[in-house]
Order: sequence, then structure tokens, then C-alpha cells
Amino acid sequence: STIGQFNVAEMYCHGEGVNQNYSKALEWYLKAADQDHVEAQTDIADFYYNGNGVKQDYSKALKWHLKASQNGNSAISQYNLARMYHNGKGVKQSLSKALKWALKAASQGDIKAQY
Repeated sequence: STIGQFNVAEMYCHGEGVNQNYSKALEWYLKAADQDHVEAQTDIADFYYNGNGVKQDYSKALKWHLKASQNGNSAISQYNLARMYHNGKGVKQSLSKALKWALKAASQGDIKAQY
């Protein structure tokens, strides 16, 4: 199940009951994300944005944040997209797109986006 796959990924990501292993975490997140598990998609985006266990890749982070934002209205991914557009990370800087994504996140109660 996607929930089981996500939970295994979380265990590897945080070293809960197993040795922390970002590569294995990513492998399990991808299994869940390919079945449209929104939180897994957000976590994969964060892996690529921060370079956790993978080469930092803003374009891949953007791809996964967009998937999560479109599949499940992930306020976290919408906020992160706003930051990426605001700072020009992996995309051409666009304050209008940054505002669009920040407003979407804020409308779902993301406190950081409300500022």
C-alpha cells in the first residue's frame, strides 16, 4: 500500500528502527509518489532541493513540488514553489508566480505563506 511504502520511507529518512539511509528512503518515497502519495512527492522535492542523498537539483525539486501541488493541493509544496519562484531557484524568477503559489498555500492555512 502507498501508506506502508511511505511509512518505510519515513523510517529510513529519520532512522527510526533502522539506520538512516537517504537512498533507501528515496527509493520508498518514489514507490509511494508514483501512486500519487502527495506527502511522498513533497518529501522527494525536498530531497532534491536540499541535496539529501541525491545531487541537489532544483528542476527536479520543482517537478515534484508541482506534482504534489496539483495532485493534492499540498500547502507545503505550494509554499515551497512560491519560495522557488521568489528566489529564482530552478526557475526564472517571477514574483507574480511566487505570489500565486503563496496565496494558494495561505488559503489552505499555511502560516508562513500568510506573511
